[in-house]
Amino acid sequence: MVLLYATSANGQAQLARIPLLSLSLIPRGPFSRPCSLSPSAAKTTTYLRVEPGNGRVRGRGGIQKRRADTRTDTDGDVAMDSINPGASSGRGGRGHLNAQKARNGPRTSSRLAAKLDTYGTSAPSKERFAKPVLLKVLGVKQSKAASNPDGGERSLVVFLEKKASKNLETPIKINKSVTSGEHVVLSVSKSAAPEFLKLNNFDFAGSAITITETDEPWPRSVSAAKAPTAETQSVKEDLKAVLASRYNAEARLLDLSALGQDPILVSKGFFEEASRAVKAFSALITIASGAYKSAQEKKEGVQYVSLANNALDNVAHVFDLAKHFPGIVGLDLSNNQFSKITQLGRWRHHFPELSELRLAGNPLVAEEPNLETEVGFDFRDTSGLGEGFLREFFALYDADRAALAKKFYDEDSTFSAAIIVASIKGSDKAILPWKPYLRFSRNIKFLGARNNENRRRLFRGAQFISDVWKQLPATKHVPIEEIDKWVVDAHIVHDLADPTGTGTTVDGLVITVNGEFEELSEAGKAGHRTFSRHFLLGPAKPGRGTIIRVISDQITLRGHQPIAVNSPQAPMPPNGLDDALKLKMVQELSERTGMTLEYSQLCLSGEANWHFHLALRSFDALCGTLPADAFINGKPSHVA
Repeated sequence: MVLLYATSANGQAQLARIPLLSLSLIPRGPFSRPCSLSPSAAKTTTYLRVEPGNGRVRGRGGIQKRRADTRTDTDGDVAMDSINPGASSGRGGRGHLNAQKARNGPRTSSRLAAKLDTYGTSAPSKERFAKPVLLKVLGVKQSKAASNPDGGERSLVVFLEKKASKNLETPIKINKSVTSGEHVVLSVSKSAAPEFLKLNNFDFAGSAITITETDEPWPRSVSAAKAPTAETQSVKEDLKAVLASRYNAEARLLDLSALGQDPILVSKGFFEEASRAVKAFSALITIASGAYKSAQEKKEGVQYVSLANNALDNVAHVFDLAKHFPGIVGLDLSNNQFSKITQLGRWRHHFPELSELRLAGNPLVAEEPNLETEVGFDFRDTSGLGEGFLREFFALYDADRAALAKKFYDEDSTFSAAIIVASIKGSDKAILPWKPYLRFSRNIKFLGARNNENRRRLFRGAQFISDVWKQLPATKHVPIEEIDKWVVDAHIVHDLADPTGTGTTVDGLVITVNGEFEELSEAGKAGHRTFSRHFLLGPAKPGRGTIIRVISDQITLRGHQPIAVNSPQAPMPPNGLDDALKLKMVQELSERTGMTLEYSQLCLSGEANWHFHLALRSFDALCGTLPADAFINGKPSHVA
């Protein structure tokens, strides 16, 4: 029973005993609540007010003066234990509430009283206002639930809540979720986060999921995002084609060198503006990363990345590489514009397993003499091994393909071809038919990833490869001496199987060649094609008669597009140079070289264009040709 005071029509206080289940309290303002006094009085509603201090409930109708708030439970109902048991029952000598309680028994059961003690306060808990924790879940798109209308998001939430609550007395819930790209982002309470993190690497609908905590802001609602346009989808397909021609699976190499000379990227205008070039690189990295189901699979699939020949002078524009491929062991930055080692500082600590960094051809190599030089299998060394291979390979490919296959290929060598039939603007050459190549093309974009033809069109063995080559049109490659028609790059790779069968590993070489050739069709019509060819070379097996063999050979063919070779340009002068700073540079160069101020100024303002390190390099190259009057003391000083 619950005891309530109400005011009758004559203004006298009345005491009513009401069964607890018939009491209906509905929030009505901060102090007043309507209360049905009994089932028979359902049509009569009296507004009750709890008086802070003595806990009495009075109803006088109308608007009451605001007083201090009373204790309420979590549902907004009046907390009955807040009534002062020592208050007077009012006129009429009805006695104290304690006496009334003694006569009529306890107002509530002990269980209900305990709950009222627990929840009978409106004071907010720390947990209620604690900042939620955001979790990112990767791997849902690779699960069977990805075919659901919502991409498997709801199924994931149900799965995680069930698993996380398995051994808990009170189930824990996920506050909200949203799909953002490859991830599903979850918002959970701080206390529940550890339980969900325990589910990392669990199997969800046939796919292992990765759960990590993130400090990133809550993603923008995907419902507001526009569906990709046909143009956007076309760009994405173009970038996929670029990646398909630049990835070598056997070498685990992603070759992003000389992107400004890639026929597809150039024809689509990606390098007409610097901002578009940056976006193109970011999109390439994102698409390449998204091709893998898990971080471990990505780590195993890409171990070497080349960014050579891209005119880079800092890593800001290509920083996404560190975000998506932190597990690489080899990175090639050759032939870029890095002048100081500090320009690589932003990548510090982002490649924990990096063991090979190539910086040849960068200005910093001359400025940082203490850098350790890498000595290895490289066609640009004095042996000329790689260059000799390329010269002999293309000469034999044009003249005697059977002899070529017999010399450099063995029973384990592989060959594949991919055809990109998209038209390329800007070529003045006749367009040749693709029919001779189509039945051999292993372009996964058109075949589909699960097509058995992908396996059948990976040709293995020297004899099989030779038979395929016989069915391809005759070619005539541009002579290697015409260097403006070729783009060649090479990278050392490790951990190749020793062909002698010792169980140890050996080093090899990946060579990427971009060029063009003339082709004669079956109808006698001549035309040109552009190609990219990736070779993985390793030591030959004993008794082969040559020191190297082709482990893997991949060729990608396109419509003709002239190779865009960047002409050497004078460096831009440094920013912020005034006359006073130039004078200091002249004086410093004079002091270090012994040249007069006049010659020092000529050296700085010439080809060096006020780059001090280039001026020193020019001095080293021309020192022996300068007249005696170019020096203060008639001879050069020691250059520190």
